[in-house]
Amino acid sequence: MTHGGHSKRRIGGIGARDLPGWVDKGKRMPGHMGAVNRKARNLVVVQVRGEENLLLVAGSVPGPKGGVVIIRKALKK
Repeated sequence: MTHGGHSKRRIGGIGARDLPGWVDKGKRMPGHMGAVNRKARNLVVVQVRGEENLLLVAGSVPGPKGGVVIIRKALKK
């Protein structure tokens, strides 16, 4: 294990003691990860299969498999 520890998102060694006297910009620090809502705009609905409760969309849809997806009319065109 190094002084900078890479196994968890907690601070190990973060910089030099005297010079340069600050933490480098972009230094990885601990923080909240996940639980962020994502938005995909103007996806094209290819087909609606009402009997199977399916809505086929062209392109990728953000989120995990089985996740909740909210669909509404486009605000911008």
